[in-house]
Amino acid sequence: MLKRADRIQNERLSQRRQYNKKMRKLQAGIAASSFLILCMGQVAGGTYGAFTDTEELHGQMKACEVFPATLEKQFTEAKASLDQVANLEKQIYSVVVKKPSFNTKNIQTGANSDQVRKAADSLNGTINQVQTTMNTTRDQLEALENLWSDLEEELDRLSVLLKEIQFNKYYHPNCLEMKNPSVLNQFSSSVNSNKILDDTMQNSIATMVQEFREMKNYIDHQTPILSGIVEFKGAGLADLVKVEAYNRLITSFNEGISELDEQEQSLQTQQSELYTLADRLQEEEEEQKRLEEEKRLEEENKLLEEEKRLEEEQKQAEEDNQDSDSEQVEEPEEDKAKEPAEQPAEPAKEEEQPVETPKEQEAPAEETEVVVPEEEAVEAEAAAVTEEEEEISEESSPES
Repeated sequence: MLKRADRIQNERLSQRRQYNKKMRKLQAGIAASSFLILCMGQVAGGTYGAFTDTEELHGQMKACEVFPATLEKQFTEAKASLDQVANLEKQIYSVVVKKPSFNTKNIQTGANSDQVRKAADSLNGTINQVQTTMNTTRDQLEALENLWSDLEEELDRLSVLLKEIQFNKYYHPNCLEMKNPSVLNQFSSSVNSNKILDDTMQNSIATMVQEFREMKNYIDHQTPILSGIVEFKGAGLADLVKVEAYNRLITSFNEGISELDEQEQSLQTQQSELYTLADRLQEEEEEQKRLEEEKRLEEENKLLEEEKRLEEEQKQAEEDNQDSDSEQVEEPEEDKAKEPAEQPAEPAKEEEQPVETPKEQEAPAEETEVVVPEEEAVEAEAAAVTEEEEEISEESSPES
């Protein structure tokens, strides 16, 4: 696909061919008219003798290869191209590379798994900001490169127009006198205010404009003094300082994108490490909880076993006490059971004893009033029963 400048140049050449065809037709008509005039001079004789010089008349009747209106159009188009170049230049060098900074998360010593995981989750917002900034920077870089491409195309178009204007200055001065001088003034103003053009190119264009201004000062058949041909090339029109500034701007954008990419990778690595740390802490916390739970259950089991042992000991002690009490209680009951059977022998013994006097009877009455503890009473009764049994056994032994 042809460049825009090449297409414009081809269109110009096509228009020039059509123009040349029209000029050939016009020249043919003029030649026919000149031939008639010459013939009229031969016929009229001395009356029109001034017109019998064929060479002189031919020089005066030669048609212009370019007309002032064509020049005015070319200068107008060149001015519009210069204005477009200035507009693109302003857009390009107004771009500023921004290098934002993003906050990272610092984990405090002793943080638990939940705190670490929350810190890792919070990095998602920062990572999204970095990605958004990086995409925006890439879009700006692409837009900047497109602007520079448009600038180069416009410089190519301008170079084609300048070449055509420069080529036209070698035609006859009478054909180059423009009726509207403001066209040259406006074109010169655009050239002088343009910041992207090289100083050498600006001087060459200014010289060419001045040459066109002076065309009206030349008398017929006077050859103007013109400067040499300047090679106008699209990229060559731009100032090298501006080109270097553009290259530095592109470098800054690329460096900014690289830094953002590195920062994104660093944040992602940090987030991954935090998630790994959170998982490890969670495992340790779960293990700690499990050990604590096992220890708690073990202590509870020990307490239950101790309580059970104490209950069994207490129960055993109670059973032992009950057994000892029952043994102590059973002996007096057996003795009491034996007393009614042996009691009838006593009255006979009492009948043999002399009758007690009233004084003797009063003494035991006083003794019975002494309160004896129940256990001592039981032991005393048991001892009395034993003595009676011994007496009975002694009485019965002689009889046997």
